[in-house]
Amino acid sequence: MREAMVKVTKMRRIERRNRETVAIAKTTPAMTLKRLVRPEQVGDLMGRLNRSLNFDLGIDLGTANILIFAKGKGLVLDEPAYIARDDKTGDILALGEAARSMVGRTPKGISVIRPVQAGVIADYDMTEFMLKYFIRSVVPASRLMKTRIIVCVPSGITPVENVLF
Repeated sequence: MREAMVKVTKMRRIERRNRETVAIAKTTPAMTLKRLVRPEQVGDLMGRLNRSLNFDLGIDLGTANILIFAKGKGLVLDEPAYIARDDKTGDILALGEAARSMVGRTPKGISVIRPVQAGVIADYDMTEFMLKYFIRSVVPASRLMKTRIIVCVPSGITPVENVLF
């Protein structure tokens, strides 16, 4: 009985490893954006115009999670700094919490990486992609909008790491 159960478990593992994965994004994805300012939060005309033309963000890279703070909104994004990518094609399969849930459970050919570790950029290209994805998911879609971004980095970084920021 036990041998049969072990055999079935091994077969299921092989099936999961051979299962085809679907990429959620290429290196330059067309992402859907969500709007942060709701119509009921709009005040006078000048306030509405000012809010529509300016958007201030603060990004913290120093923790295990990427934190994004929007002025007037508070903390709008708190996602783990994980990326799951296909090693053969380079496609990004998952970001944030979805990628963190894949740690230790991925088949061959898919790796889950942490591009930012302890506030230091380990993989520049993946960090750039991840930040673009997170910023676009927070900032309203508008070409007229002026977005100002402040990035918080650890104080003990080396001059070489400082160049990356």
